[in-house]
Amino acid sequence: MKYVLIILLLSIGLVLNAESWTVLVYMAADNNLAEMGRLDINSMESVPQPEGLNLIVQADFPEGAKRFRIQQDNSEDISSPVLANLGIIDSANPEVLNSFINWGFNNFPSQRKMLIIWSHGDSWYKGNDPKWICPDESSQNLISVAEGELTLALTDIPKLDVLLFDACSMQSIEVINEIGFCANYIIGSEDLVPQYGFPYEKIIPLLEGDLDILIAQIPDIYVSSYLPGQGINPGGNLWPITCSVIKTEMLPLFVQKFKSFAISQRPLASKYLPIRHSCYSMNTGLADIDIRDFLEKAQTICDREAQNLLNLWNTMVISSSFTNPDYTGNIGTAAFWFPESRFNFENGWQRYFNLDFAKTRWLSFVNAALGNDNIPPQPPILNSQNLIYNTLQLSFLASPDPDSLYYEISYDGLEHFQYIYPNPDNSIFNVMLQISKSGTYQLRAIDQNGNKSEPVIGSYDYSTPNVSMLVNPNPISGTSLAVLRWWAGDELSGKIQLEIYNLKGQKVLSKYLGEVYPGEGNFLLSSDQNFRALPSGVYFLKLQLGKRKLTKKMTILY
Repeated sequence: MKYVLIILLLSIGLVLNAESWTVLVYMAADNNLAEMGRLDINSMESVPQPEGLNLIVQADFPEGAKRFRIQQDNSEDISSPVLANLGIIDSANPEVLNSFINWGFNNFPSQRKMLIIWSHGDSWYKGNDPKWICPDESSQNLISVAEGELTLALTDIPKLDVLLFDACSMQSIEVINEIGFCANYIIGSEDLVPQYGFPYEKIIPLLEGDLDILIAQIPDIYVSSYLPGQGINPGGNLWPITCSVIKTEMLPLFVQKFKSFAISQRPLASKYLPIRHSCYSMNTGLADIDIRDFLEKAQTICDREAQNLLNLWNTMVISSSFTNPDYTGNIGTAAFWFPESRFNFENGWQRYFNLDFAKTRWLSFVNAALGNDNIPPQPPILNSQNLIYNTLQLSFLASPDPDSLYYEISYDGLEHFQYIYPNPDNSIFNVMLQISKSGTYQLRAIDQNGNKSEPVIGSYDYSTPNVSMLVNPNPISGTSLAVLRWWAGDELSGKIQLEIYNLKGQKVLSKYLGEVYPGEGNFLLSSDQNFRALPSGVYFLKLQLGKRKLTKKMTILY
């Protein structure tokens, strides 16, 4: 029995070793890359596979999609076993990508996991240009980065060791920041990828289980395969080719430090424009530059902050390689958006605003660097208006703007002015105004250059409230802050005592709230520990304002 157990354990160990790598290739080739997709599958079949490698391809061509388990073959045709014939699918649907990933790793478990997204790409940009991430000509659809579709596709999947983009321009900080949570390492090109893509016949032999070797060598293997005189580039011209491996572990810290850089350097942004002009330009509108290249040159303006940011970035770049025909800088890591013309900026910033990286205030920095911003912001949109006693509560939806906006509001017949500085990361902001008569208000958005929006105009009716109380909100649910509000007339004086009873008539809370003063008063119920401990249910609040007693029913829905 002992020997049977030993043999069983050894067998399990062999199985685990044999399943050390699963590589999934999502080939969205229902477009003009279909023939190149077939050639790449053939190149995968052309070399022996390391022991323990599961190489699974879902290839979507104009005639339909299939799943293959790649096996070595020297023929010119695709001969690997077909695992599934899927028919016509939409490879630009993020759910299709997500489903393939989970299917692949569930059916081919392994110690190491790698996903390759193979198709056209164009960083975070999305316009009418069909050359974007995973375009599907049958569905006339694309997977969007700026609209969160790529993030959705890579959510709720097993954590990847490696995510490789075999698609143009996907190695940008904006893209990496959207999907960095899903993989320990992200591989790709910050610039165009020639139609032949990555040389799989050279990459597959590296999949022997040693992750460090794989991520160290792929950039050089990819770039060198396109050098002049190679099979892919038989001519004498030096093509601009880039590739890098980015470790995502320090990504949140880098984004935080980058935000500090963008905010602190915004007053000096115009000085950075000559530096930007000296950087190698790439991608749509030639509006992208390399992070390392920029930070190395930025040290001439802010030595310490740029150097610290550069050092952090260099720890994230595990390996990189590039050819640079223009010899303009140290490129090849990852791109980021810094258009050098206002035309390109105005055509791109609204889409960029949807990216999580926009929270770094980088748009405001670039806007200031370009100068001559005389375009007023759009006015906010009124969400709700509510009058409680003598407090006018206004809720607004902020309009997107490259700058951090603040707001000017006038009210009570335009006699009073107030300035509001909401958190720029929040799309909704609230305004509380103490009023004493009916009137109108006007609210304008103001950008960092002093440009003012058209006003949002509203009116309100006011009448002297009666003695009363209310709980806001009611019912109380989730983490909402519950506030008890009351109105006391001029004739009232004495103590304010709050008591809360459950449906059994049991007193569950008693609290002295101070002395009565004419007008509006309030108490934050959620600040009281005993109130927060109350279970869900229906309660009765009894509030004594001097000689007046008020009762209100309250529901808690925690």
